[in-house]
Amino acid sequence: MRKILLTKFVISILLSVFSLAYAAEYKNPELLVDVETLKKIKDRPDVVILDTRDKALYDKGHIPRAINLGAPASKVLRDQAFRVKKVAALEKILGNAGIDNNKHMVIYGSSTIKEFPPQPAEYGTAVPFFILEYLGHKKVSVLNGGIEAWTKAGNPIETNENKLPQTTYKADVQKQTLVTTTEMIELVKKKYPKTVHIDVRIPEIYHGEIINGFRGGHIPGAINIERTQNYDRDTGGFLRADQLAELYKGIPKNKRIVVSCYSGTGAAHSYIALRLLGYDVAVYDDSWLVWGNNANLPAEEEVPLDFFALIQRVQGLEKQVKELREQMKK
Repeated sequence: MRKILLTKFVISILLSVFSLAYAAEYKNPELLVDVETLKKIKDRPDVVILDTRDKALYDKGHIPRAINLGAPASKVLRDQAFRVKKVAALEKILGNAGIDNNKHMVIYGSSTIKEFPPQPAEYGTAVPFFILEYLGHKKVSVLNGGIEAWTKAGNPIETNENKLPQTTYKADVQKQTLVTTTEMIELVKKKYPKTVHIDVRIPEIYHGEIINGFRGGHIPGAINIERTQNYDRDTGGFLRADQLAELYKGIPKNKRIVVSCYSGTGAAHSYIALRLLGYDVAVYDDSWLVWGNNANLPAEEEVPLDFFALIQRVQGLEKQVKELREQMKK
């Protein structure tokens, strides 16, 4: 009898361990690579490492063989209004950088978390990752923990600029990954059929306590899960699979997820996290930058911008600048 009980106990323990191990796996683990994996694959001819940071940071030191687009990738791949550039323009940029559709793209940036605005430095890898998936790139991975993880592990960096021969990039656009304002209006009107909308901005902005734009508040029906919750504060890497699953436990797996923020930048961070968990997810590219600045579109917890207070603030800043200039003349 004791042997039977002991056997059952051992089996239950093994099942528990197996369940925990299974639960710790991402649904799409290939979207992340760790430092050890990158060390093994970085010299393969089918792998392109893209440093998404500013060129000045790239020049100070980067992962061997990494290329750079000449400026933060999130800026190069979007227009001045923070919108994803036209497909033809993106194809030209990527082709000129030596990137083609068959390459395994490993992208990295800085993983340092800023408190406010609460985002990894320079917007990092999230925007280029999303854009590459929007273009239908088959194999894109993020170096978890960024260049900090690479250097902390004692790996070398180099300062020479790497260039690849120009090639042709041909997009296979995945329209379902990008939500337009026209589509968002319909989703709001129909109360999000088979869809969940997550606003990833900080709660103070979501609730209209801080106004960034023509007015404060959020798009009707959106729930709030702030974007930096996807990251481990100590390492700057993504949370483990079980931790991410806990963060999004209230979000049904059988629904399409739309993520938004102010400019589409922060939303791209949550896009990666939700993709890791296997969700069908899309970015509302225009986000509050367009929606919030259009008074004809509805908003919840709407707070109009106090223009009088804004003018006073600008006048105060102008006065400070004038005083500084006077001091510099002395």
